[in-house]
Amino acid sequence: MYDQAHFMWGLSFPASVLQYAAQSEHPVRVLYLFLLGPILLTVLTPAVLILHRDHTFTFVQGLIERFSLLAAFYLFLDAAGLVIVVIRNIQ
Repeated sequence: MYDQAHFMWGLSFPASVLQYAAQSEHPVRVLYLFLLGPILLTVLTPAVLILHRDHTFTFVQGLIERFSLLAAFYLFLDAAGLVIVVIRNIQ
């Protein structure tokens, strides 16, 4: 996530965080803890909205049903393609 933000928007860690990480015994742990906040925010916000609002829950449930049907269709097409490849390789 940090790499994408750095590439797309030119964002970087604050100098104080990098300095603290460089002086600590485990700099990678410090950077992971710094990134944990935005990651938890992006995961917990939708989860709370889905679990506590009935309208959002039914909307997400409908999306999951549609995506599962689409995924089953793609799995069927994958299996059909695999059968075609196997038949062509046998002949």
